[in-house]
Amino acid sequence: MQRKGFTFIEVVLTMIAIAFVLLLVIPLSWGAVKQSRAAKIASELRRIGLAAETYVRERKDLEITMEKLANFGYLRDKPENYDILVANNDSFCIVEVVYGDPIDYNDVKKILPGVEPSGNSVKLVLKIEKIN
Repeated sequence: MQRKGFTFIEVVLTMIAIAFVLLLVIPLSWGAVKQSRAAKIASELRRIGLAAETYVRERKDLEITMEKLANFGYLRDKPENYDILVANNDSFCIVEVVYGDPIDYNDVKKILPGVEPSGNSVKLVLKIEKIN
């Protein structure tokens, strides 16, 4: 007598095997997604910080805004969810590049050690000395 199709036990065992593989793969892929997001944020923080430092050195202007960095060509575009806070005096300025959305601080700190926590997000703080 020939069988037509699969038995119930074969179908159940196949479904259990597939579920087990998914249980192993999904957490690994989620970790990769978190790591890639943290790397992108760290890269943007570093890029904006470098643009701000170059702007101050070339223009000798301590009043930095995202618009100025984008308009004068120091950034290709104005990144979303990032902001610059500046405190300055005559000889240097403190620039904080802040990422606006929630992110795990420790994930970004592994990639960019200079970051600091900012609420439930991160910021990069730079001290830029004015060169006369």
